[in-house]
Amino acid sequence: MSTAPAPAQGGGTVPPLPRLFCATVGAVLTSLITTPMEVVKTRLQVTSPGRLRGVFSTARAIVRGDGFSALWRGLAPSLLMSLPSSALYFTLYDELRWRLEGAGGGAAAAAPMLAGASCRGVVAMVVAPLELARTRAMATSGAGGAGGAVWRALRAEVAARGPGALWRGWAPTLARDVPFSALYWLAYERAKEALAPSAAPRTAASAWAASFACGLGAGVLAAAATTPFDVVKTRRQAEGGGVGGGGGGQQGLARALGAVWREEGARGLMAGATMRMARVGPACAIMISSYELGKLLFRERIGKERQ
Repeated sequence: MSTAPAPAQGGGTVPPLPRLFCATVGAVLTSLITTPMEVVKTRLQVTSPGRLRGVFSTARAIVRGDGFSALWRGLAPSLLMSLPSSALYFTLYDELRWRLEGAGGGAAAAAPMLAGASCRGVVAMVVAPLELARTRAMATSGAGGAGGAVWRALRAEVAARGPGALWRGWAPTLARDVPFSALYWLAYERAKEALAPSAAPRTAASAWAASFACGLGAGVLAAAATTPFDVVKTRRQAEGGGVGGGGGGQQGLARALGAVWREEGARGLMAGATMRMARVGPACAIMISSYELGKLLFRERIGKERQ
């Protein structure tokens, strides 16, 4: 895969291997810092409306019931999922965006949105089994949420239902992740252009701060817009069936959203929205700022070596 120059970044190119490294470092930092928020968000989404608690009450209940370490439950599948997926996703995004921008016309204008949506669709399907394992671990309290118990339960499902069981919840996952990425990258790239309208060189600190701020804002916006799809995805994967945990695992996404709306209203569709925005915003900010800072440092090193 050849590497084309990044139009808005100037100053040389960064080969795929260093970009993979930058994405991997960002993914590790993001998973370590934001997993407790993801655990709380998941518990909020799978709790029945009559027992719904606030964010802090839910966090306290998790710690009291399962110990402080339970806030990092699901970290292992998170790392297994985020390391390869982030490396693949960010590398593919850069390549596809640069090529679309080089094509000019409408493709160039929509490059962030098209590249983000396309790459996320590919990556989401690849890591769907690990996403399922992570959601199960985070949603389950007690020993049932331990790593070994989750993997044993998944193996039993595969034995009973076939390998397709590992892709449970893939439709709402794609419905969540594809528009999320399209909206996120469009908002991020436009915000970054607004903060740095000129091609003047920036320091590493200012480049990191700009990426962090743009990633935070874009992540919060995209997370809020796609929370209903996240609710359906989480419930399907955590409860092993359709919305509500009963049968109906084959119902369409529209029917699943409609079921939540009829039974719980807007509150059900936006369950965990605050926690999702609080987790996704910083996660996006940490990931993109780490990635962009790493690329900048590699680019400067490459430039010095060529002098």
